[in-house]
Amino acid sequence: MYTGSQERVTLSTDADQGAEQSPEKAQTASALRSELEMAVKSGGIHPLRFNDIELEINTLAATGADVSELRALLDKLAVGSETAPKPTPPPPPQQPAEVVRTETKPYWEYNPSKTENWHYWAREGSPPACTEPIILASPVDLSLVTAILYPGQVRGDGPKDFKPHGGFTLKAGIKSVELRAPMDGYLTSVAKFTDDFGLHYGLTFQNPCGIQFGGGHFGALPPDIAAVVDKVPLKGYGESRTEPILPPYFVKKGQVIVTGLQEKANPERPGFDWGVADLRDENSASKDPRFQSLYGYAPWNTYYGVCWLDLLPPEQESIVRSFPGGDGKQGKNSEYCK
Repeated sequence: MYTGSQERVTLSTDADQGAEQSPEKAQTASALRSELEMAVKSGGIHPLRFNDIELEINTLAATGADVSELRALLDKLAVGSETAPKPTPPPPPQQPAEVVRTETKPYWEYNPSKTENWHYWAREGSPPACTEPIILASPVDLSLVTAILYPGQVRGDGPKDFKPHGGFTLKAGIKSVELRAPMDGYLTSVAKFTDDFGLHYGLTFQNPCGIQFGGGHFGALPPDIAAVVDKVPLKGYGESRTEPILPPYFVKKGQVIVTGLQEKANPERPGFDWGVADLRDENSASKDPRFQSLYGYAPWNTYYGVCWLDLLPPEQESIVRSFPGGDGKQGKNSEYCK
């Protein structure tokens, strides 16, 4: 499921020294390498995922693949409050030194204890720095798009219907469509319920540096994402509360994360929600007293959304801004996009 360039990994077996590894195993090795490198930068990984990765590396090693780099990366990780694997103890009376590993989660969480500082998101440990400037490509092929729902606007009857996220309206008749992750990240929470348009998936991803992205009104997922989401209980009609994914599931920039819209999506105006939040600090709109009075009822949500149009590559931003606003009342009006 990982797209883009993949490094080659060669086998080293008695039967065929230097034989090239199968594309499937090469993809597995490349994906593991990317996940481990991100986890090393972020400071740690969930213990359950650590065990899974170790098993996957052992499986690759059994095929004759050179996994020394992967094992070296794995050894650098911090895993929960568990101790590192202990070396073979020397003869008594010497005792092996115990190395304590402290977990640093690769994702951010809503933390009400931070409200005294007017900040609602927190992360264990210091986050890795985001690569600046932050550039997030469109998740969808722009040749399929006809209009844009702007993030940071009221879509409904009043302030309580303020939507930090935006979205894309697609050409009539589109139901099957690939969406791709705009950056490396982890699937951290999922909404799975039914509504007027059938089964509804909502996906939230986070990069450890503090950027969150995702959307909703999805109806079909690629096999790897589906395998994770299948474990989430289906909620009832309209119950859109999200469930955490533990351990978080790693996705690589450019990886397909969605393959289709809801089954009963409007055939004339199919589309999906899409939003980006910067959890490192409140957005500029939240500094305005007027904005606070209207939309401060959910600051953990309204104060962190961003105008993701500003984060697109320049050539994509000009195209996206040329599309009409998708909301009939608000058009291109936005508290975030100025």
